[in-house]
Amino acid sequence: MDEMKKILLPAVLITATLLLSCERKDTFRLSGDLSYPWLRLSSFYGQADSVYQFYKSRRAEMTTQQLIDEDSAGNSYLLMLEKYDLLKSPYIFVQNEKGGLVTVFLTRNMYQQFKKFDYQTLIENNRKVSVKFSVSKLSEGVYFCEEIHQVNLVEGKTLPEEGRFRIENYL
Repeated sequence: MDEMKKILLPAVLITATLLLSCERKDTFRLSGDLSYPWLRLSSFYGQADSVYQFYKSRRAEMTTQQLIDEDSAGNSYLLMLEKYDLLKSPYIFVQNEKGGLVTVFLTRNMYQQFKKFDYQTLIENNRKVSVKFSVSKLSEGVYFCEEIHQVNLVEGKTLPEEGRFRIENYL
């Protein structure tokens, strides 16, 4: 029996290691600057519970296909958040090195590092927040932070002027 344990234990450990490594998400480095875009809702984090409850009741009334038919882009996005259990997760926006704006979801503990930054104070002091992460891609322009490598307060503009909301563009 002891011989059997000596053979089975390594085999089980090797098999478990292989299975776990297959489940790991592919991660890569993402770096850029913290951004504060106007009028963007990426999850129900920080929203009134009634907004989330309305979504849940609406979701319960409709099939996935009905939701997609009603608002393809919006509901597909929410279904993706459901899939990864991120509907009520904190997030930040990062303007990456290529100039694109991406959404990065974080755990609540990771998010604590970003709560200390105030948009108005950053603007007044001509500062920005430079970040580097290991992330996994959830969909185009949407990532989950696996690890924070760097969060630095540096000189520079937080939000490019061309990204500001102007009411005259919508009249």
